[in-house]
Amino acid sequence: MAETERMLNTIASYNRSVGFISIFVLTIAISSIVSLAVFLGIEPTATVLFWILLPPWLVLVTDAFLLFLDPLLMEHYLEELMAEKRKSGLPVDALKGVRSIEEMARYELKYSGIILLMASLSFLMFLAGVTWSVLCLHLSMILVLLLLAFTSIGKRKYYYGPDEILEAYEPEVSPVVLKSVIYDFLSYVLDPFTRLKLDEFKAFVNERRKPELSFGDVISKMFFLMYLREQGTINDEVVKAELEEVLKDPSHVEEIGTHPVLGFRYLRKLISRGRRLVKSFFILLDRLYVDVYDNLPEFRGKELYADFEADRDVEVGSTCNALVLLYNNLPVEKKARIYYEAEGFEPSFGSFLITLPERDFELPERDRLPVHDREAPDTGDVVGLVSRVLDDARVVWLPLVARDVGVRNISVVVEDEDGTVLYGESHKVCVHYSLTSVLRALLGYVGPAAGLISYVLRILI
Repeated sequence: MAETERMLNTIASYNRSVGFISIFVLTIAISSIVSLAVFLGIEPTATVLFWILLPPWLVLVTDAFLLFLDPLLMEHYLEELMAEKRKSGLPVDALKGVRSIEEMARYELKYSGIILLMASLSFLMFLAGVTWSVLCLHLSMILVLLLLAFTSIGKRKYYYGPDEILEAYEPEVSPVVLKSVIYDFLSYVLDPFTRLKLDEFKAFVNERRKPELSFGDVISKMFFLMYLREQGTINDEVVKAELEEVLKDPSHVEEIGTHPVLGFRYLRKLISRGRRLVKSFFILLDRLYVDVYDNLPEFRGKELYADFEADRDVEVGSTCNALVLLYNNLPVEKKARIYYEAEGFEPSFGSFLITLPERDFELPERDRLPVHDREAPDTGDVVGLVSRVLDDARVVWLPLVARDVGVRNISVVVEDEDGTVLYGESHKVCVHYSLTSVLRALLGYVGPAAGLISYVLRILI
């Protein structure tokens, strides 16, 4: 497996820096030369033209082959990895998300295979055109232009190796309840192979955190700090100072920040991926931050803090990320029931009974807190208080799939055990057709329309 990985990394590095760009540039260059030759009426048997076009065409075919070899080796590498893990007693191929990674690798294989086929056929037709006719040369030019269309296709990103596929991984399923909000959210956005190492990171942090705090307190603060750092709200010095408050020794900050599983750099990548996949989660996080920073007296006076957010623009058939954040502000356990109605979605209604843990920290008495204060106790600044709130909070993830096109409504009501309404809100969601479904529908009409026109012409002629 090590040899396969080494070869894969070498070819992937070439394709990333040279190969893909080379295919694109050579396609344009060859198409331009062939087009000019046809326009000037130069015969394909001309010796000069042949020797001008032969070297770049050989390079084009070679680069297309290396591009095809990349996902072929990647698929083989993943198979070896699965077999090795299963042999060691760890059947990782059964993990949620592994299927998506395998499908991505297979898609790259098909995509690069089409490019190789077109490059090879266009080259063969060029060779045939040398002795046969100008027609073959025209066909080769058309195939090269089709090759150009595939290599420059829309917003499609090509994944050259396992690392890039893992970074582009999108989860197959979403949880219904985030009991440990940050830890469970990270488990959701992490690829299945890195997710296996999350317990290792948890044990690493537990050895270094202060005994009066939980792992959830530390990971919540770490996540929130990286989120603020990603937005430029705080700098590295603030991150270091805040984490020193929850760790046994200042040197542990660097040890955790450079951890290979979930260090600072990788955590910031995960946050970027999470913002792309579940924007609603970070909107809830932002609003919690604003409420603590700007409305602390109101926040402190609430028995239950509740907030709701959903994607406002979704495609039909896709999942609408609708999330409800709940936090019990009482020093005793509390139960709450969530009811929701979602017209045009499936399921269209439902309810959840959630047990919220008691608040396990003291609320600050001040009416306004600084974002960061080195001298303040753990909950004496906004960063510390929000981190502790997140550790005690729960997030309910409503499983909604858009079925009907149009402006739809999602309503959420939160009640206590006695049926008293504690919170309620409705959001409008715009559901529209995807570009793919529109094109598929249009193409569906082409066949019948062409048949009708052909029938009418036969009658008239």
